[in-house]
Amino acid sequence: MKSKYGYITIGIIAVLTLTALQLPSSDYSRTPAVNSTHFHAADDGYGHISEISYQWQEINGFCHWAASTMALRSIGVDLDLHELFVVSGIGLSAAYIRYEATMLMLPGAMYRQMVPLSYVSEFYGIDYDVFIDSSLEIGDVYSQAMGVWGLNYTEINGSSDAFDLLRTSVDDGYPLLIWTDPYYLPAEDYAPIRALGLHSSDTGSGHSVLVVGYNDTSETAWIADPGVGSFGDNFGYPDDGRWYYNISYSDLNLGWRSLSYGSTLLRPGEDSEIDYQTSLADFICKRLEGERTSYAAGQEDLFFVTFGADAFRAMSLDMNPDGLSLLLDNYNTHESRVVALATVGISTESTITLQYLSYRQALETLPSLLHDWDLEEAIARGSEALPHFEALSDNTTLISFDLSNYTGTILWDTFVSLAREYDSSNDLTTAITTYAENLTIIASHLAAIADSWDALAQALRAALSATPLDEILPVIGASTALAVIVITAVVLRRRR
Repeated sequence: MKSKYGYITIGIIAVLTLTALQLPSSDYSRTPAVNSTHFHAADDGYGHISEISYQWQEINGFCHWAASTMALRSIGVDLDLHELFVVSGIGLSAAYIRYEATMLMLPGAMYRQMVPLSYVSEFYGIDYDVFIDSSLEIGDVYSQAMGVWGLNYTEINGSSDAFDLLRTSVDDGYPLLIWTDPYYLPAEDYAPIRALGLHSSDTGSGHSVLVVGYNDTSETAWIADPGVGSFGDNFGYPDDGRWYYNISYSDLNLGWRSLSYGSTLLRPGEDSEIDYQTSLADFICKRLEGERTSYAAGQEDLFFVTFGADAFRAMSLDMNPDGLSLLLDNYNTHESRVVALATVGISTESTITLQYLSYRQALETLPSLLHDWDLEEAIARGSEALPHFEALSDNTTLISFDLSNYTGTILWDTFVSLAREYDSSNDLTTAITTYAENLTIIASHLAAIADSWDALAQALRAALSATPLDEILPVIGASTALAVIVITAVVLRRRR
């Protein structure tokens, strides 16, 4: 069976490009052990930004957000990755796509990846610009997506424009976030990708890093890479400083061009005038509730996509013999149906693992960002989803490139076993019916997550309608002081 399913698992790993490789422990250090100490000098042919505050991505799939965290810190927005999960909404967002041959759960970190930066920009008063070379094949896809998402981008014309942008950004003191093919990155951590010959052009994926310096004389650039320490034996926070390295212009160009010179530049803008905590809380509630405008403004009629709590609820309704039979009706061959069944389980386990990790950290971080309100009840309701996420999540699918002996969660085990039975029996109805009980269990976990997200949003809205703590506490303090005065007066009077 390895030959039939092996390329499926490799494909999932590739699509998530350096995705969740270990469940991160809660006690690792998020402060950089090594900082760049080079000085910034806008001399001809050389520039460097000093002391980038490093952010490890913890797991693959979060590279864009870890790189964005570093870029935000460099312009004075003091957030860590977990706080960005909240402010961007990605830890509290999800999408489910069900259309013809597609049954796909997408975590917030992967759905319309550039759009959440617009929310961060609004909350913190920053400017961000996206650059793409739309003349390249993948660039045309990117440019169309940007149009659909209602985002603007600036056209890049080849490597000359791209490297001029790099130099200008660094000279102005702003690191440049770029999208690149990790195959060309020199860090030893990406050797497994090179050994498998996995290019972004094959997988449709990429990796985000931060360019922090350049030297035209040696034709090298300096990289701050959030993705090192993400594979097998190399897993762990890179406290040896290997996250900071240089790369030749030629390799940088090959990797960057593969993703159409995609780049994001963050710079300080005008101070935000919105009520930060109230706006953020309302935004989070809308994401949890699946309010369509907050996900797809101008495209609320996307009938084949559901969001937030509704995403989990909709997928739960498809986890039955009728739902899977309907999906497989879109495949014409026995082999393609076998692969489709296995892929549903493998991909769903992978993407729900990503959602679980970002949600868990966002939930833990939420009270520190919305400190004006008592969120005890809201956190309790939101925590009800955690055991159900955990039942469907496992990092092993994303750690190893050899999953021949892996049994996995109920998601993996059910769908891979179902696919194998159907492959041998060629009887789809019997194969699906055999695993109907497991499908019911999976559906119950998904529905419980949906209920928890709805309850969290409801409790958050209830907390918002209450008097903020910063207004209650002074009143409590004044009342307590008055009570002490009154009691003291009574005691003294009785003594006299």
